[in-house]
Order: sequence, then C-alpha cells, then structure tokens
Amino acid sequence: MTTTAPHSDQYSKSVFSRNANSFADISKALARALSSTAQFNIVLSNAFSQSYPIYLNTLSEYNKSWKNLSELDRVLKKQIS
Repeated sequence: MTTTAPHSDQYSKSVFSRNANSFADISKALARALSSTAQFNIVLSNAFSQSYPIYLNTLSEYNKSWKNLSELDRVLKKQIS
C-alpha cells in the first residue's frame, strides 16, 4: 500500500520551489542591475575626466575673465565635442 503526502505538504513543496526560483531570479536581476550601474558610472566618469581638463584649459588658455558667457559656452562646446 502506498501513501501519498497530504495536500498541504505538496502545496508547501511547490510554494518553496516557486520561492526558491523567484529568489534566484531576483538575485540575478539585482546582479545585472548592479553591473549595469557600474558600467554606466565608468562611462560617465570617463566622459567627465576627459572633458574637465578641456574646460579648465579653455578657461586658463585665453587668460580672460570670460564676461561673455555665451562666447565661453560656444568655445567649450566646440572644443569638447
């Protein structure tokens, strides 16, 4: 004679199985999000580190007070791009 597990035990096993898969999926999603965030921050940092010296060099290169900010903006956009 074979005995079967009560219905509640079968339900508990299936719920645990679903939660285990869900936990693994959430962990993978968080790891991907962290990786994507790190990659974005690296790209952003590289862009900033390349453009900031150009900005400082432009400010000091002309040895002006740069009272005309629209001209400064035009020069900076030209040199950084």
